[in-house]
Amino acid sequence: MLEVGILKNFDSGTCKAGVQLAGSLTTYFDDISVAKNIPSSALVIGNYVIVAIPGGNPRDACVIATWPGGTPGGGMEVHDNEYHDPDYATEAALAIHAALTTGVHGLFPKSLARAEPTEGQTIPSQTMTVVILPEEIFDLLGEYNPSTYRFTAQNAGYYLVVGSIRYPGSYIIPDRSYCAVVRRNGNSNDQVATIQAHAAAAGHTLLIQSSGFTYLDVDDYLELCSYHTAGQDITINTGNLYQTFLAVCRLA
Repeated sequence: MLEVGILKNFDSGTCKAGVQLAGSLTTYFDDISVAKNIPSSALVIGNYVIVAIPGGNPRDACVIATWPGGTPGGGMEVHDNEYHDPDYATEAALAIHAALTTGVHGLFPKSLARAEPTEGQTIPSQTMTVVILPEEIFDLLGEYNPSTYRFTAQNAGYYLVVGSIRYPGSYIIPDRSYCAVVRRNGNSNDQVATIQAHAAAAGHTLLIQSSGFTYLDVDDYLELCSYHTAGQDITINTGNLYQTFLAVCRLA
């Protein structure tokens, strides 16, 4: 059983947390375990978390994922400002990977995938461009195609979707837009998750992450896209390739 909640407190010494279930004013989990693969610095009070509850027993509950609270439109804030050097602690899908490495991934529904790039990619200005992600980090049902860079749902249901793109500081121009978009079925007007950041100063690497919950029908597909208004070609993924990725998990 999985529940979405809001982190209310965290003790790094005991690796225990307090969580309020999303949408409830009265349901709390106190002093529950946190997957040790999640860095303490990622567990920011107010973040969303996913709580795994084996057999529905709260005594065995464990936090297995965390990500920053999003905007009403489903996008994700880039901290309190609009640019920053890479901050690994707030990587939106940090614990989706942790779910596979903590021994609790069997509690997840069957669909779970993540893909990353293997090299840099040139993105034209003002052109919605599919990000090339040929490296499958995991793909439990074989739903991700490393040739088309698409995740195609085998089962209808509700999915958590996370898209992340690293824009190197050498290409950042002040007051221009840099976006990470996850679109459905090749339609740029059907954006499952999107976030747009404006650089306030040149030279700062942007780590743009978007996330959202969405319903997918069988054979609906998702792809990560880059869009910017720099006025020139830019190259993404020039370092730290793992910071650019598409991650998908079926929740129900």
